[in-house]
Amino acid sequence: ALEGFADGLKEQVSLIQNEQVRVTWMNFIHSKFSEKATNANKRRRDLAIAISREPSARTMDEVFEKAPKITRAYAVLDEKTLTRDLNVLTRMGLIKRASGRKVRPALEQIQSFLPRRNEIDC
Repeated sequence: ALEGFADGLKEQVSLIQNEQVRVTWMNFIHSKFSEKATNANKRRRDLAIAISREPSARTMDEVFEKAPKITRAYAVLDEKTLTRDLNVLTRMGLIKRASGRKVRPALEQIQSFLPRRNEIDC
């Protein structure tokens, strides 16, 4: 019974840690754009948030599939604008380019400030 209880606690701690990372990352993105209130920067912020919905690398088609707001924003723009925005987000350290034209959030920006998981295991 105690093993089951401990496993349940570990699962809850993991869920809480994942949620803390997600919230901290979203705050980090917003802080990067706090003084940049142009339409282009709002679009880039929203793109960074859409990419960050999943920690794994995804194609832009996969990002657009789950983010209708972003899809609508880029539907009226050309491919060069998307490429430029991705380059800006990469230079800002918010996303990383992966193989096969995939992108992922650069979560390592904040993960270095969090305790390692084995430091707080039950």
